[in-house]
Amino acid sequence: MVGPFTDKYVRYTLGWLLFGIFGFTYLLQYSWLLATGSLLLAVMLTFGVDYGCRQVVKMKTNGMLKEDPHCMVDAFRHGKDKRGYLVLTENYLLFVPVLGKVRTVVKATDIVRRDVDGLTAEFTVRTKHQYRSFTFSILTAQKFKTVLEETTSPSLPYKGKMLKR
Repeated sequence: MVGPFTDKYVRYTLGWLLFGIFGFTYLLQYSWLLATGSLLLAVMLTFGVDYGCRQVVKMKTNGMLKEDPHCMVDAFRHGKDKRGYLVLTENYLLFVPVLGKVRTVVKATDIVRRDVDGLTAEFTVRTKHQYRSFTFSILTAQKFKTVLEETTSPSLPYKGKMLKR
């Protein structure tokens, strides 16, 4: 099991196996209250951690840009090997790590080329003196792709494709 989101799936599986199934059946012989507490702990380890991370990302986005996020997707940034959330607001695309500083903020009008292919998202962004490329692995592409097409301008082709042969 190798991938950018392996730890999330391992957390889900172990949380439900240890606390949802085995903990519930073992603690059921002692008390219903302990068994119910084990189920609640399994829910908190799976859905509660993700909900808390999403709320932190929303607070960081609102604090930095004063805009509400339209779409948030779990993402892994290639090159820096960081995990976080790829967030689309009305005017910006940003990568927000949960435990670090936000360093990637891009205006939607500056995105020259975008390519969401499978679970990989690549963006070419026009900066002051150059073009920069960002590559992310994302967890779900359907919702992100539709919101990205609404927010950004049409993607330009590569220069090699524009040349006539």
